[in-house]
Amino acid sequence: WRILLEDFAAVYTQLKQGNKPVLPQKTHSFAEYAERLKEFANTKAFLKETDYWRQLEENTIQTPLPKDRQSSDQRMKHTRTVQFSLTVDETEKLTTKVH
Repeated sequence: WRILLEDFAAVYTQLKQGNKPVLPQKTHSFAEYAERLKEFANTKAFLKETDYWRQLEENTIQTPLPKDRQSSDQRMKHTRTVQFSLTVDETEKLTTKVH
């Protein structure tokens, strides 16, 4: 999403300035990324960590996080919407610095 948002922001800025929108050159495809990730998953370095991650996955939470109130009814009608606004600086950081 970060890459798409950066591209949208770049095009918007260029159009707003009266320029013809130009996007950067295409980089690696998601398919290539997935293939490299699959290759890495079979390396000795990664496979050495398998036991650690399996053990972590099997752990149970001893003390659950505290809740304001307990409810057995998990239907959507009991949810609410929260809205907030970001400053220009926060938006810039969110769209460029957060991974």
